Amino acid sequence: MAVTDACRDINELVPYVKQRIEKWLNECKAAGLAVKVSETYRSNERQLYLYNKGASTIKTTGAHGFRIAVDYYIDQPGNIYPADKMKTAAQIAKKIGFEWGGDWTSFKDTPHLQMLGGVSLANYRLGRRPSWDNDMPAAAPEIPTNTVPEKPATAPEEDDMTQEAFNIMFDNAYNAMQKKRASEAPSDWAAEIWDNASKMPALDGSGKTMFDGSNPRGFISREEMATVLTRGKVIRKQ
Repeated sequence: MAVTDACRDINELVPYVKQRIEKWLNECKAAGLAVKVSETYRSNERQLYLYNKGASTIKTTGAHGFRIAVDYYIDQPGNIYPADKMKTAAQIAKKIGFEWGGDWTSFKDTPHLQMLGGVSLANYRLGRRPSWDNDMPAAAPEIPTNTVPEKPATAPEEDDMTQEAFNIMFDNAYNAMQKKRASEAPSDWAAEIWDNASKMPALDGSGKTMFDGSNPRGFISREEMATVLTRGKVIRKQ
């Protein structure tokens, strides 16, 4: 399947989730809701494709990639995501045990349903699975419609951050902070000193100045400090 095509086959879901999606679809139909599934399984390649075209804010697939999520819409003319019908369908799904993206606080994804089975996405990536993923009976028992959801929905699908992603985020923030600080004017008490130092000829005969006049409030590296000390003849050339 090409990355431009969405997989809508519920048979691509893990059996436990598939059977509950079937129950959900039947109950929606009984309630007069023309619910259709727009996507089930999603590969990392498709997720990256969606990210690159601006249709998603994440690069790596989450619950869809583990075959435990679906996206849905209302099959009707015009608006296929009517707020009232989307919410009604979601309420039915939540009674069966699904988590609804419309309940998330930091990022709302109203067409999204998922069933993690009490295991976080971070642990899914570590290979951990709910017991029902490995011990699925040949025929799942009937699920009462008043079932309490397995996990309250308080965060978006991609609420877990890997150490690598955190390191990148931290480095970017740190570099941005350094750049901003370095571009600021010198403090009032140091303005005259900085101006003089930027014009002061180096004492090592190099023809350079002690400082080049840039980055007055930037951090200084060890190699830069060694250069300053050498130009000031605090450290003699060998």
